[in-house]
Order: sequence, then C-alpha cells, then structure tokens
Amino acid sequence: MSKPTAVSTYSPVVFDVPGRPVPLELKVSAPSAGSDLPVILLSPTATE
Repeated sequence: MSKPTAVSTYSPVVFDVPGRPVPLELKVSAPSAGSDLPVILLSPTATE
C-alpha cells in the first residue's frame, strides 16, 4: 500500500455545450504532486 498523498480539487469546472440547456459542471481531483499521472478524457456524445 502506498503512503497518503495530497490531492487538489477544482470545482466547478464549467463547459458550455452546444445543444445542452445548462452548462456541464465537473469536479476534478488529482494528486498535487507526481509524474506519469493518467489523463482521463470525457467524450459525451450528442443524440438527437
């Protein structure tokens, strides 16, 4: 088990999405230090 590490959180991260009635709000948390960290991409699809 690894030792605890500090985490930074940013909220809300707001995106205006065409066709969406309200902005998309996300909460993003990541380790405060480190390297070779993963990148997570969200790719919502539009349906009509």
